[in-house]
Amino acid sequence: MAKENKGLEIMNLYRSINGRFRTLKREQFKHLDLTGTQGMMVGMIVHFGPIKMSDLSHRMNLSTSTVSAMVDRLEKTDVLVRTRDENDRRIVRVGLSDRYKKKALEHSDCFEKFATELFSKVSPEEIDTILDGLIILDKLFEMKIENKKGGPSRD
Repeated sequence: MAKENKGLEIMNLYRSINGRFRTLKREQFKHLDLTGTQGMMVGMIVHFGPIKMSDLSHRMNLSTSTVSAMVDRLEKTDVLVRTRDENDRRIVRVGLSDRYKKKALEHSDCFEKFATELFSKVSPEEIDTILDGLIILDKLFEMKIENKKGGPSRD
């Protein structure tokens, strides 16, 4: 198969994996009345504690405006709360509401259990192969993004 066709095959496989991951993530957090992405956000806050909006945006690889809109929705349903830093009022942290804290902690290991179960039938060597391939793909995407920021790329 030609190199270009392999690239297309990789992109199609990536799109398929991404879609399946979204479906599994949605199912995983359905019992918490959260979308998959909201569940990931709550999980990060459980793991890291109250977190700056900018850090949450970076860790989720989402724009600040997208994260802010999600936090708005979760704030209205009393899942999350925003607090301003006492020393620097410009800094806003996002944490769990008192009402939701107990529920979130009860299910905090939900996604970790899911990942453990998903990869339990895979050998350590296969895990390493998957990680190596994903690291390469991530670097390729990162290089492409950096080329776009620096001006027209030479593709």
